[in-house]
Amino acid sequence: MQSKRHKSADILPLPSDGLLNIFSLLSPTSLARCCLVCSSWNKTITNSPLWMNHCLKARKDWLQHSSKTSATRKINSLDDETHEQADWKTQYVKVQRKILLVFGSVLVKEWRGHSKRVECCRFKMESFVTGSSDGVVHAWSSMTSKCLATYIVPNKGRVVDLEFDENKMLAISGTEIYVWNRAKGSLLRHIQGHNQSLHSMCYADPEVLVGCCDGTIRVFDIYSGQCARIFRQHADRVTCIVLDVSSSLLMSGSADGTVELCDSLTGRKICCLLPSSPPQEVHSLHLFSCQSMLVGCTSKGSVYAWDVRKQKLLWTVRIGANCIASLHSPSYDATTLVTGGINGVITILDMGSGAVLRKFVVAHDETQTKGNSLNKSKGNSGVAEHAQAKITYSSKGIPSNIRPPILCLKAGMTRIVTTHPDGMIRVWHFKL
Repeated sequence: MQSKRHKSADILPLPSDGLLNIFSLLSPTSLARCCLVCSSWNKTITNSPLWMNHCLKARKDWLQHSSKTSATRKINSLDDETHEQADWKTQYVKVQRKILLVFGSVLVKEWRGHSKRVECCRFKMESFVTGSSDGVVHAWSSMTSKCLATYIVPNKGRVVDLEFDENKMLAISGTEIYVWNRAKGSLLRHIQGHNQSLHSMCYADPEVLVGCCDGTIRVFDIYSGQCARIFRQHADRVTCIVLDVSSSLLMSGSADGTVELCDSLTGRKICCLLPSSPPQEVHSLHLFSCQSMLVGCTSKGSVYAWDVRKQKLLWTVRIGANCIASLHSPSYDATTLVTGGINGVITILDMGSGAVLRKFVVAHDETQTKGNSLNKSKGNSGVAEHAQAKITYSSKGIPSNIRPPILCLKAGMTRIVTTHPDGMIRVWHFKL
């Protein structure tokens, strides 16, 4: 018998008008996925007004929400250049993220990911990594709270800072730099820094820059393990480093209270963005390279924003008397900034003016977290037993002993990851 062959339906030959009618029925998330199917679909969607319509609708939603609150009424104009921007998809992402962070509801998942304090974290796409004083680095899924991989420092030393990409995991502990194969978990290289402890790092393949206790920044080649350059920038330990590869600029903050800007190739000092003001320490720096804007936070509760190109201060705001341990925002969104403090408060700031848009804190009794631990299973993976934390939008009247201090914070499109001294990890999920 002759077999019958059924031809599968093919949507690609459809005319562009027909495709647009279908695409117009999709949500922004589905539309973004369609852009990845093929170059033809991407071109059809990009050259159409679909993203512009979504962006203008999101902008209208922002204006409606912001007019109802005093905190956002002053900045409800959003970005005036939105109508002039050709990249409507990028503009939509920025507007929608701002609506989520400022007006969205918050769901917090929490679990005990380490046996000791969680010193640092990094967040990319749908995964993040954490490093702890227990000498362990964990890679996690932000969607499922599953432990994807574990990397152990040979001497079980305190993990101070870390970085990762598609292939490698890097961490600093004591005077050492460790490089692992991310997929296999095997240690690729162990680089001896120098005879003083390391406090910060920045990775740009094939080099890793480390901030040292003596105020120097040392540049190592991760493949040869050799120290290529040494820059003396500060009088005290270097607490944070940011590198702009495209412009060969290096920005660093220190315990001496200064923020320095220099040439990343020669170490030549260009200017001092923040003069020394002891006993204030610079705890964190973040660069929006597309805007040439650098932001930093200090131990005195202040946040600063600079225009790196013009080398001038744009604004400064003091959030409170408590130390701000960390700040962050995705590189594609220079409209909002998220900060986390030792007092356990997360603050959302407007990047244009430094205005406070929103504050919230976890009101959490330590007895509620007992028993939350990481369950190990075969294949170096585990599932975290997570609980839901109680959120409040005012820290007034909440005792400090039930407000978990934030040591490190990283932000994504719809999630914020925070780490804490008791080994707890929290993922804050925003939704409308």
